[in-house]
Parts: sequence; structure tokens; C-alpha cells
Amino acid sequence: GGYNFHGVMEYVSLPEMEKMVDVLVDIHIAQAALVREPGGDERKNNAPYYENILAKHGVNEVLFDSAVGWYAKNPDLFEKLYAKVSEEISARKEALD
Repeated sequence: GGYNFHGVMEYVSLPEMEKMVDVLVDIHIAQAALVREPGGDERKNNAPYYENILAKHGVNEVLFDSAVGWYAKNPDLFEKLYAKVSEEISARKEALD
């Protein structure tokens, strides 16, 4: 499933918003837990973590990056997406407290 977008990316079926929320929540939680190297390329250094998260959700990196790029060009939906991500992170934190 996913949204089918018109124009240049008409042939691409991007992940649905709920799946993007799940992936982004896991990525944000992983980022918070990972130790960052000063001046290091965080995404490259932690590539196995990102690959595992994407694989867990059945999304490949190209599709994920395309979806993030698409949301970035659609600010209203991007804002909605990140509001859901924020809500989910808050809900998970509350569940742990």
C-alpha cells in the first residue's frame, strides 16, 4: 500500500503515513539511545541500526528517503506526520514511566 503521487514519482508507491510514523518513531528512539561521535557522520556510523529499523517495517532506504523528500515538499502533511511522531514518542515515554 501507500500513497501514489502524481508527476515525476507517479510510479512510486510510498509508505503510508502510519508506517512512516512507526519508522520515524523507532529512528528517533534509536538516535536518542546511540552515542554520537563528535564530527562523525551519524547516519553512516549507525547504518546497521537504520537498516534494521527499515527492515523491521519492510521499507527500503530508497523508498524511505523518497517519502521523506516528498513530505518535505508538502509542509502541511510533513507537520501532520511529525505531530503523530511526537504523540507516539510521548505515549511510549509515558508507558515506560
